Amino acid sequence: MHLQVVKMEQDLSKWLKEGEQTKITDVVKKHANLIQIMGSLDSYEFYEWGKSDLMVAANKTAKYISRSLRIHKGSNYHDYWLLRRDITQILTDGGTNSCNEYAHVFRGLMIAQGYPASYIEAVHAHSLFNSEPPFKGHAFCRIFSETNNVIIDPTTIKMEDNLSIYPYFIVGEGLDSWDLGFKKLSDFPRIREERLLDWAALWERQLDNKYKAEKKKSLIWSTKNRNNFCLKIF
Repeated sequence: MHLQVVKMEQDLSKWLKEGEQTKITDVVKKHANLIQIMGSLDSYEFYEWGKSDLMVAANKTAKYISRSLRIHKGSNYHDYWLLRRDITQILTDGGTNSCNEYAHVFRGLMIAQGYPASYIEAVHAHSLFNSEPPFKGHAFCRIFSETNNVIIDPTTIKMEDNLSIYPYFIVGEGLDSWDLGFKKLSDFPRIREERLLDWAALWERQLDNKYKAEKKKSLIWSTKNRNNFCLKIF
């Protein structure tokens, strides 16, 4: 996978700030300290994403979350708690079944270790073209160095870029979901209606970039297919 490399003009201190759901409490600091001593004896397990301090910390953090949080089963739990908890509540409970909570915890634990990170809300193309439930979305994080930025999927423990998350596309990036205006499950369809044209433009851009990348790799991605996708937006 070709990773996105961008010269960062912005002040990275923005991505070290706490959000309402990503406050660095004593509970969060305790878990961040455990991550820092995790695999300290030159464990190659954490070199999958690279050997820089940033990439090792990201890999360790994602795997720590996966090992520490049990999965709560049942749609009722998911629907009730989705977007409602902060990371201290999640870590204290020790369980989740939401990609949003995985991303919140990942971001909180990264900034607690001193690494800039953002929370990303993404929407599946299905939910752009169709207003019928269920709403399909996914949460990611982005980690930053002075010159690079990489998207992390804390739920699946994968490193991504803007193209590899297709058919999801990014509709918001901030400190946490509340910072982006998503505070409960019903906010997704409401915000979809309010921002439909903006989201359509974002999808068009994502699709165009995907088309250009696939064309460069000489894969089967015809202009006809691209146009058919774009026509569904309007």
